[in-house]
Amino acid sequence: MRTIPLLLGLLTAAPIPPATKTPPVTCAISRCPTVELGQVPVISLALTNHTRSEMLLAGSLDASDCKWRFPHCYFEVTGPDGKPVVTGLGCCGNVTPLREQDFARVPAG
Repeated sequence: MRTIPLLLGLLTAAPIPPATKTPPVTCAISRCPTVELGQVPVISLALTNHTRSEMLLAGSLDASDCKWRFPHCYFEVTGPDGKPVVTGLGCCGNVTPLREQDFARVPAG
């Protein structure tokens, strides 16, 4: 059975020096290092709110994956040769209005 490495280059963050204040929100992305060819990888994302107040964060909105609206939310998958695996995906041209369900509550702490 053939496996391919799963490269995930969404967020690259420099280590926070010990004297620096903790950022208000941190993000941890986890995934398996390899995935069977033809299978869908399992990717987990965990946000931690380090403030004293609840936050409302927007998720992946309609057209945020093609960078037409913020926040830009997308994955880039590259092959072992460093080239994009998927190219040419487009959007229909319409953008859905914001709705209450487009936001997630992230509790304090």
